[in-house]
Amino acid sequence: MQGRERFGADNQGVMMVQSRYVYLVLNLAVSLAAFGRNLVFMRVFGLADLGQIALMQTIVMLVGFSQIGLVSGSFILWAGGEKKLNESIANLMFCATLLLAVGIAAVLLMVGPNIFAPVVAAETLIIGLTGGLATMASSWMNNALVADQRLLTSSGIGVAAVAVSFVAALETLRWPELEIALVAMALQPLLVMIGVLTFNRGVRPTELKICINTVRRVLSVGIQPYLGSLAVLALYQVERWSIIAVLGPEALGRYYIVILFLGFFTLVPVALMNINFPLAVQAVHAGDDAVFRKVRRRHTLELAAFAVGGLVLMLIFLVPVLELSLPQFVDSTPLLYLAYIAGVAFMMQDIGTLMLYAIQRTGDIFIAGCLTLGSFSTGIFCLWMAGALGLETILYMRVVASLIGALWLFVVGKIRVRDSKCVRVGA
Repeated sequence: MQGRERFGADNQGVMMVQSRYVYLVLNLAVSLAAFGRNLVFMRVFGLADLGQIALMQTIVMLVGFSQIGLVSGSFILWAGGEKKLNESIANLMFCATLLLAVGIAAVLLMVGPNIFAPVVAAETLIIGLTGGLATMASSWMNNALVADQRLLTSSGIGVAAVAVSFVAALETLRWPELEIALVAMALQPLLVMIGVLTFNRGVRPTELKICINTVRRVLSVGIQPYLGSLAVLALYQVERWSIIAVLGPEALGRYYIVILFLGFFTLVPVALMNINFPLAVQAVHAGDDAVFRKVRRRHTLELAAFAVGGLVLMLIFLVPVLELSLPQFVDSTPLLYLAYIAGVAFMMQDIGTLMLYAIQRTGDIFIAGCLTLGSFSTGIFCLWMAGALGLETILYMRVVASLIGALWLFVVGKIRVRDSKCVRVGA
């Protein structure tokens, strides 16, 4: 009997490891498909239409700002596995999304979709707002799947959604219409939302009711990581507007390949965090410091493996891929190697973030975001005053600022975990 139980436990462990790596591979495939979709648009459309596509992405991001920490807070709490709380969170998130949708629709009816024309086309505004709502809803719903460790379901839905989106994007090769491109982009989060609602009953609302206590709990752990993420987004704005103001729009065009490349240092580490964070939370709740240390070490090693693997792939494939698909960016190879260093430096912040998420001490994540933004902005200003601002020096400042934030998160994370009543981190 004990042999069968041990075999079952071992088999379950093997399946869990397999699902982790399948999840990572499929998420990387989703990232590559989304990257390929952008390449299609760059080949098909002129600068004016590409500008509308970029504006749609900005609108989606702006709609995401309205969640004020509900998405991150719901993910952190959902991973704790409290059934009643999770049911209340599902009701809260459904109602919040519905209220936001009704509010947006009401404003559009009052002011009309052409309010920002001709800068923002009516179709860009409408599809962008729809995509933003779908993105916000799909984010928290998919987070619930990941927190429940249903990794294969999450990645399967993601692959199906991006495949449909990519096929729709390919239609622009035959019919180069802006509306098709915009709809193709909005399809991905919309299909993820539908897929999760179909395969995960837990995210479906049981009643149209918002519990104030649940709102307080979610925001208490979610608003500070949200503010920290706003600081990172502000860093992007400082970076890009500094390039435009000092170096000119053409320099930003040259930097566009760097922006796309750095996206890989967001998506894969996020997938790794999604895998390890729920396990860390469960260890904290169980008071098992040995398991917590094991999860933390594994997370660090996986980030290191991703960094090494990324470097090897760059050394082998970067120049051939650029020569084949984007020959106009071949001269940007040195920039991309600098971007690799900047991406790894920023990724290092996840080591401390995992610890702070697990014990729900998220205020320090906000402080780290402010430190990163403040040091980057100060460095950019000093470079500008010294007449040394360039694309290369901007990336150097990204490295320095990211390392400052990473050091803060790691040191403070160790201290907070050590002082926590839930777990004790050994030497």
